[in-house]
Amino acid sequence: MTSTLSDRLSPRSLPFALVAILVVFLLLLAVRGFFDPLDAAHGFGVDLAAPADAFYLHVKGDRDLALALTLLALLIYRRPAPLALFVAAACIAPVLDACFVAFARGHAGYALAVHGSAAAYGVVTAALLWRAHRRAQIAATSRIGHTP
Repeated sequence: MTSTLSDRLSPRSLPFALVAILVVFLLLLAVRGFFDPLDAAHGFGVDLAAPADAFYLHVKGDRDLALALTLLALLIYRRPAPLALFVAAACIAPVLDACFVAFARGHAGYALAVHGSAAAYGVVTAALLWRAHRRAQIAATSRIGHTP
């Protein structure tokens, strides 16, 4: 399908807003991991054994920063399909985070509440983005008289 203005994601759409919120959230997590790693670890569901272990939260912070900037770049591009695929693929991170926190620390309820809700948010966002992509495809093919 050739790209047209009609297949771009509207900044006023719900999927666009959900991705924008996700970008801001990931940026906040990154900043927190860089500047307050002990509190960030506690919020993640683990407590650091020693202040020197804060290094690992810096690594998580750079992961969050990279995800946020990638999402922002894709959001600027405003194509729902690449955003949907990236958000869907990135859902593995909170799923694994929930497993690590639940099994390593025994906080299953907390892991599901924090990381499980993040995974659910990602799945819903990806589904809405994919729906926007499919609607744009159907609209484009109906304009030229073909069915998808």
